[in-house]
Amino acid sequence: MRKTGLIGLFVFCLVLTLPAVAGQVSGSGSAMVVSDAPSETELADGRMYVELHSNQVLGSDGHPFDGVVMSCGGVCLMDGEDGTCFGGCAGMDRDGDMIHFSYDGNTSGGWNLLGGTGKWVGSSGSGTWKEIGPAGAGFSKTDWTGTIQIK
Repeated sequence: MRKTGLIGLFVFCLVLTLPAVAGQVSGSGSAMVVSDAPSETELADGRMYVELHSNQVLGSDGHPFDGVVMSCGGVCLMDGEDGTCFGGCAGMDRDGDMIHFSYDGNTSGGWNLLGGTGKWVGSSGSGTWKEIGPAGAGFSKTDWTGTIQIK
């Protein structure tokens, strides 16, 4: 009886941890962003080539992205306020696993989870993001939503 109870407890605990390790997860959250000053180069046709760099911390209660700290870089081709931007981010989650993203858009757009190390090996996902605006003390805020598949 005692052995059966311990096995049952083990299986119950294993089932509780499985969603955090593998499976499909949908969610949303925010990113607190600190951006470096952009590097701008005026092109012969009057458009601007802009290089971007930021550091971000993702937040979302109970989502695997919660606490991810990352560095992002990208480029934009701007024609006035309109432009096309794309780039990538690399970071680390609370467990020390590396995670990699790509993104596109100017003040809103899409993102793709490209994988990483540990739990992120072979993982994928996508979603959207939207710049919300200043959050004080040099920070800005971006909201995100999406679905990921953790292998």
